[in-house]
Amino acid sequence: MSLRLVRAGAVGAVAAVLGFAGAGAASAQGNGPFHCAGGDWAPYPDFAKNAQVLGSGTYDGLVVSGLCMVPDHAVVSVQGPVTVRPGGVLAAMGPQTTRITGHVTVGRGAILALGEPSPEGPGPYEPSHDSVTGGITANQPLAVYLNNARIVGHVSVRGGGPGDQCVDPGWPPLGHTLTIKDNTIIGGLSARGWSGCWAGLLRNTIVGSVTWSDMSANLAWPQGPDSNEIVANRIVGSLSCYRNTPAAQIGDATGNPANVPPTNKVVGPKRGECAGL
Repeated sequence: MSLRLVRAGAVGAVAAVLGFAGAGAASAQGNGPFHCAGGDWAPYPDFAKNAQVLGSGTYDGLVVSGLCMVPDHAVVSVQGPVTVRPGGVLAAMGPQTTRITGHVTVGRGAILALGEPSPEGPGPYEPSHDSVTGGITANQPLAVYLNNARIVGHVSVRGGGPGDQCVDPGWPPLGHTLTIKDNTIIGGLSARGWSGCWAGLLRNTIVGSVTWSDMSANLAWPQGPDSNEIVANRIVGSLSCYRNTPAAQIGDATGNPANVPPTNKVVGPKRGECAGL
């Protein structure tokens, strides 16, 4: 659990960096999708300096290649589809507002990071205010982070990830996990075949059925197979979990920050590994 807390704090630290660093800032209004084309996100520890900063404004769609980041306290409205091209990164984290009216597509080896997770420990916290109307499809993504967002439409993750033998260094915070926490999702969710350092579905309200299958994560960490945690969700639909490694579990996660009981409340059948969760 402690390593995940470090990871969440690191995400906030990246967002703070954006107030002072970035390869270029953009604020656009006009016809056609805006192309946010930052540099390589891999060089550390100064990778944020390679970002193109997506400033406050209204965009007629968005295409992301390279590292594209929304800074703290920005208000971004995308009125059209968003495409994160293979290898691209859209990082909208920290206390910002990103509203997307259109479908979000995430390509092979790409990263979508939308929203700031709720605190699971002491420290300062400012919430994000993000939404997607149109659903999300991630096909072979490297990582997906959805936190405290409102999503209308189905969320789908198929394959991808850095591999279940990865060892999360704690920093950088991107590219290692599949983290879906504290969202409202109206349209159901399916995650199949992703493998990485950690994967979990915590404290979400989901209208529609949920499938979590063939997920493989966290097998190389010193504390053992601490992953595939399905905790404190409210689901209006079925919850089905199959062939996960480790098996879907509550694990050491809790219902914090609101001390919610960890058991999932499901209006519909619980199937497979999630039958007792």
